[in-house]
Amino acid sequence: MQSAMSRGQGIVEMFTALAGPALGWQIQEGQFRLVYPAGKESGHGSSQAARRVREEQARSLGGYFSFDLAREQLGETSLERPLAVDGAPLPFNGFAADFVYRSISIPDLTVDQIVRLGVRHARRAVEQVAGFAPVRGVGDDRHHSSGK
Repeated sequence: MQSAMSRGQGIVEMFTALAGPALGWQIQEGQFRLVYPAGKESGHGSSQAARRVREEQARSLGGYFSFDLAREQLGETSLERPLAVDGAPLPFNGFAADFVYRSISIPDLTVDQIVRLGVRHARRAVEQVAGFAPVRGVGDDRHHSSGK
């Protein structure tokens, strides 16, 4: 877990360091984000094709992008962004050439709440990464396997 400044605002974040897809979370400007940074491998780039690969890779990670743990700890939260539509693929926001995420608005949190929220989602990220490999994508020979 680390804290820094980004775009003139404080940010607290954590990313997995395991082989395979990276997962993580961020708290910044009243938002809690569940994130998938694709890194420099498949899905990296500013093209729509690369963005689609990143989003498909993130979708392959199943329940990681559920905010149930946050709601369990914090109570009712805002709607998830971007809004999901029944029967449609789970949508994502994007940042830079390698990063997609989903978010909820959160109230002002205490340090204890941030630590607890971070630890719970860090555990989930590590568990998810341990069981999945990225789906095959642009310039990538690896295949998706759930192992579950």
